[in-house]
Amino acid sequence: MNRLRAANTSAAFAFALLVLCAYSWSSYAMSAGMVVVQPQVRPPYDRVYQEIIMGFNRTYTTPPQTVLMLNPENAEKIGAEISRINPDLIMALGSRSASIARQYNANTPKLAGAVSQVPEGMHGITMWPDPQLVLERLIIVYGKPKTIYLVTDIDKRQSQITGIKDFAQISGFKASVHHADNIKDAAARYQQVLGQLQPGDAIWLMRDKALNDPSLLSLVLETAWKNKVAVISSNPVHVKRGALMAIFPNNQAMGESLGRLATRVEQDGADLAPIVEPLTDVHTSLNNRTSRHLGITLSSEANELIDSVF
Repeated sequence: MNRLRAANTSAAFAFALLVLCAYSWSSYAMSAGMVVVQPQVRPPYDRVYQEIIMGFNRTYTTPPQTVLMLNPENAEKIGAEISRINPDLIMALGSRSASIARQYNANTPKLAGAVSQVPEGMHGITMWPDPQLVLERLIIVYGKPKTIYLVTDIDKRQSQITGIKDFAQISGFKASVHHADNIKDAAARYQQVLGQLQPGDAIWLMRDKALNDPSLLSLVLETAWKNKVAVISSNPVHVKRGALMAIFPNNQAMGESLGRLATRVEQDGADLAPIVEPLTDVHTSLNNRTSRHLGITLSSEANELIDSVF
């Protein structure tokens, strides 16, 4: 009997030790999780971030996730919380969030979304649509332009401008790019552009806070209408005002792409070279009145690309 009890006791102890070791190993192996840093903004402006995270959670399912809301007063607290959590992955939404996240946990992989430019050393997807994608859609809807004109801050858009010029050269049309980094310069450059327009040309209004001016936009749209020139934009509001089409972010789909990128970064480890991708998850909207004015007959391929019509 004593031998049986001793054997049972030894077996119980061995089982308990096995469970303890298994628990300790699982705790050690368990991911410390991921931190999301996003701006704290009022509705409806927070919708962009909500949609991105909704899409992200469809393709990235590794729990847990901690969401930290960044506002102008709590940057240091956010940094301290990142250090305390010591996550395996950090995703920052918005330029300021990315700037804050970049300063902490140097060895932790970081992912940026909803940014015009991905900070050095981080992975991410920009908010700027892939130039080739935009121009391909323009050609499908409008046809190949003779010349496409852009007025933008070339210093901030070098990679996009290079992509535009390369695609234009391969495709057999001209890309005429004019530099401006403020409203005054933009007005002067647009005056030059508008004086050169010919039917069959196109103007690409790139998103740029420094160049957004209602009176300048009205002048561009009115002159383009008179000259039967297509205007494309990254802002759907411009379509309502008369631009032919807008190509702009599909936030949920972009979130899904961020989720897939996060999974890849997590699997390949901290030594993975930074991956920066242009935006390919987009919506396309069309102004039907402008389309008719330009004599466009939409093909079945064009209709499949268009998500909304005004």
